[in-house]
Amino acid sequence: MCLAETHIWRFFNQLFAECHNQLKICYTPQAEADLAEAIVISEHYKDLADNIHPLFAELMGTYLSVQQQPESRETLLLAADNYIQHHFFEPINTQTLAVCFSISPAYFGEIFREYKSVSPIEYIMTLRIEHAKKLFLTDKHVSVKSVAELVGYDDPFYFSKVFKRMTGKSPKDFLEDGGKE
Repeated sequence: MCLAETHIWRFFNQLFAECHNQLKICYTPQAEADLAEAIVISEHYKDLADNIHPLFAELMGTYLSVQQQPESRETLLLAADNYIQHHFFEPINTQTLAVCFSISPAYFGEIFREYKSVSPIEYIMTLRIEHAKKLFLTDKHVSVKSVAELVGYDDPFYFSKVFKRMTGKSPKDFLEDGGKE
């Protein structure tokens, strides 16, 4: 980013963070990345306005959906499940999910386990590993590090450990066997 982009990004990042804070909505790393991308691809101020407008629209849509508090546990859990499925590659945990849905982490973990028969973290790991398997099968030459990052793991060694625990094979063995379990 050039100096002007840096100043614009800093301004909008602070604005978005404050909006998220005031609206009591999680400001996720993905939202921050989307903002940075909107700024970088904008060549003119009109482009900037056009590219940032959908981000504000999404923020307000999220706010309105949060304001329509789920009437039941099932509705809350369906919303949480949907959120997890769309954000599993981000750094999320029970604490961040509980904040997003305005309930305590202990209560969130308890009702989620009743709903899915696994903890939120186990569910996130399952989604990540299933997606990783698809990525490995799509491109046999993709690196373990790249796949780890794409599915939300910063540490490829930890990713490999989780992958092996959940599939019974290391990522390398999974690739060599062509994805056969």
